[in-house]
Order: sequence, then C-alpha cells, then structure tokens
Amino acid sequence: MKKIEFIIKPYLLNNAKSALQELGIIGMTVSEIKNYHSEPPRPDAFLPDLPMGAKFEPCLKLEIVVDKACLDDVIDAAVGSGMVPSPSEDTTVQELEDVIRIRTREHGVSAI
Repeated sequence: MKKIEFIIKPYLLNNAKSALQELGIIGMTVSEIKNYHSEPPRPDAFLPDLPMGAKFEPCLKLEIVVDKACLDDVIDAAVGSGMVPSPSEDTTVQELEDVIRIRTREHGVSAI
C-alpha cells in the first residue's frame, strides 16, 4: 500500500475530488496548510490575498492511501486533471507496512 500526499491550490479541490472519485477512491484527508516557495509565484497562480514578495501561500494537502497497483493511475489522474502540473511537483509517496480500520479491525487493502 502507498500513501500519496498532494499539495494543491485550494481552487483545485473539486477537480482533485472528481478525478480521484472516477478512480473509485472514496476517502481522502484534506488539510489547510501554508506552502513555502523560494521562487516567485507563477504568473498563472491565483493568490489574491498575498502581498507581493510573500513566501508562504495557502494550499491544501490531500492525503490518500491506495493499493500499490493503483499508484500510477492516481498519479496520471492528478496530472491529467490539472491537480498537479507534474508528478514531481509537490507530490510525495510513502510505502505503508499496514493499514488498520480500527472500527472493524480490517487490515491491509480491505481497510482502505
């Protein structure tokens, strides 16, 4: 199993949710964060409430857990939906040893 973390702009949340739902992913965790970039924001970035020269920008972190067989499909969907410009930008993937659904005591892929 893999845990994937995407850092996205808040206005892309609906695109992300739709793209992931099309793959059958029914659960995700979304957190409001501030992301630091040392380079200036891209000209196409929508950051109306940030002063010029600000280094932190409001973002969302989406966390999902998938079977490792789905990893490439999830990354492709994220790029295809415009959620992330490329797989290497603000996306991390971690190997998970196990997942446990406490309520039902299910382990592994059945707990996702």
